[in-house]
Amino acid sequence: MSVGIVTMMFLIGFIGGFLSVVTFRVKKIQINGCGLYLFVSGWISLVIVCVLMIKFVQLILLQTKVYNNLSIFRLNCIVLDVFIKILLAINDWLDACVSIERIITAKQ
Repeated sequence: MSVGIVTMMFLIGFIGGFLSVVTFRVKKIQINGCGLYLFVSGWISLVIVCVLMIKFVQLILLQTKVYNNLSIFRLNCIVLDVFIKILLAINDWLDACVSIERIITAKQ
């Protein structure tokens, strides 16, 4: 059951990130900063979804006893957690930059 849910979340996230990248890769859209911010945000979303899937696969391998080295598992878990938190923070800052730029544009 959880494999199906995680797979659906991965597919929906990957498709959403891919469509975002395809939409905002057009140079005409990237003239203002919002387009560039949203383009980079799409790429970061793709990376986040892939890292979460890697983490899930690693957990499945550990629970099925295919992956027995616990010290490497702990290190990978810590590194992936930090990486995900950094990417989420960058994505939030990019969204804030889009909001600020839209406010400035609306006031002009």
